[in-house]
Amino acid sequence: MFAVRSLSLLVMFAVAHAAYGNDTPSPEQLFAASTRLMGFEEDLPAIRSISAEAHVTVEATAYDTKVKSIVTAVGFGDTEFSIIRDGVSTRYSDEGGKLLRTVDGQNSFALPAGMAAFIHGHQFHRRTLFPSRELVTTNSVTEAYFQGKAGYEVSGATAAGRLSYFFDKKTGFMLGYRLTLQEDAGPHVMEFTLKDWRISDGKSLFWQMEIDDRGTIFTYDFNKVLLLP
Repeated sequence: MFAVRSLSLLVMFAVAHAAYGNDTPSPEQLFAASTRLMGFEEDLPAIRSISAEAHVTVEATAYDTKVKSIVTAVGFGDTEFSIIRDGVSTRYSDEGGKLLRTVDGQNSFALPAGMAAFIHGHQFHRRTLFPSRELVTTNSVTEAYFQGKAGYEVSGATAAGRLSYFFDKKTGFMLGYRLTLQEDAGPHVMEFTLKDWRISDGKSLFWQMEIDDRGTIFTYDFNKVLLLP
């Protein structure tokens, strides 16, 4: 079992050399370097379940979240995402392709197929640990800036829209990603920035995520992350 909790020491990784050679890396090299730098190169295949809890602030409001996902060899397993606000828990789940909204564990309502992207989109740690599984198609790597840092961009198509991962050019760490949804009113762009990296038992994970949804900032402060076999 891999358990990383809020009591972890606030130690940030410092990588003094590039994670790959001078040539532009391939998507596979970027993904492999990210896994290695996080310390999961040998342990990643053993992870079968990911759970996380966070406190979320957005503008003048706040709420808590819980997520849980099953990691499968191909595609995605069952997934759930809960919003807890004012003592009321609203759970969104994908159980074998059946999409449900459940309030306080009692009243369940069927959801349209389009909600699958919303439910799976909140599995931030799964997306970071298993980036290639998100992409149905993958483009070549290009140089790009993300949040003011020089990096490499790997983009491709997903079930939700167009997804671009960004990796620090100097260290190889994942900086974050950008998701572009195609809506009737035009492209809907969201940027996800990974922050507050900490080390525990030789493993490095982010403990804060900032989402910029067209100028509205959602800040996720995680207080628990469990990676289980």
